[in-house]
Amino acid sequence: MANLRDFKVDDNGDLVIDGGEIATVDGYDEVAQNVRTILSTELGTSFLAEELGTNYESIMGKDFNEQFAEQDIEDAITEQEVRVTSVDDVTFYLDPETRNLSVTLNLQVDLNQSGESKDYEMEVDMDATN
Repeated sequence: MANLRDFKVDDNGDLVIDGGEIATVDGYDEVAQNVRTILSTELGTSFLAEELGTNYESIMGKDFNEQFAEQDIEDAITEQEVRVTSVDDVTFYLDPETRNLSVTLNLQVDLNQSGESKDYEMEVDMDATN
């Protein structure tokens, strides 16, 4: 499989324009953008792709359960982003004042689906005020 390229979006999900052109993203940055989209979308809420997203029941509720949330995140990523071969570690930090949930992920990523995965670490901020 060839290295994929996608339109680049900012933290709000808006297209990034650079020099009058729509910016693109590829490689690990494109995988990270896809993972952010998966985690920032509640499962079943995307009009055009209801299968896109993460089950927020164990993540955003008042009874946050770290084990269930970790499993939901791992399942969502590995089922929806085929270049992520495994999620090796999920670390949560919930700021009780802002209710902002930060998730650090240690992933195994095989960009070309060649059987050779490499370590990749990323962080995703999730708004827990919803």
